[in-house]
Amino acid sequence: MDANALFPKGFNPVYDIFLPDGITPASGRSRKDMPITYYYIHFGISVYIPPDTHPKLAVGPHGRDQEVPELSADIPYDPFKVDIFIIGNFFRRNLYDVFSNVGFFLPLIEFMTRRQPESRPTAEEALAQWQKIRERVSYVHRAWRPRLRKDDWALKVVFDTYCLFRGMYYSGKWLVN
Repeated sequence: MDANALFPKGFNPVYDIFLPDGITPASGRSRKDMPITYYYIHFGISVYIPPDTHPKLAVGPHGRDQEVPELSADIPYDPFKVDIFIIGNFFRRNLYDVFSNVGFFLPLIEFMTRRQPESRPTAEEALAQWQKIRERVSYVHRAWRPRLRKDDWALKVVFDTYCLFRGMYYSGKWLVN
């Protein structure tokens, strides 16, 4: 993640609540208020493919995500479609399976993790679908806390109440400014 938009004066890499000097408190901005760039890199199967090489194929059975159906030591596969699967599977395991209020992600996850690589989207198509999905998610839903599937009802009440008041505070603050 590129945190420059969140910390315009920088931050200390060890103590991120301080500026680079390690003494002055860093004032950060909220992720929901700033455009954030995330980078997904090195999935354990990185290869270099020269720009003028067509088709762009790779081989290799190794990688961090062993659920990718086409990984093979012998049969060439499209590494870009593998990346799409890996990111979709990451979303499934680390967002959808963990949090109960991110169901809006499921159509994108299913699209990105199709068994047949040729039926998966390109990066541009996945981004376009995400942008359409995001337009339909309400402001309140986007601002709400991610709710853990394993939370019991008492925790849900406490954390949701806190989230409600925090949302009212920031909405009021936004209206005043």
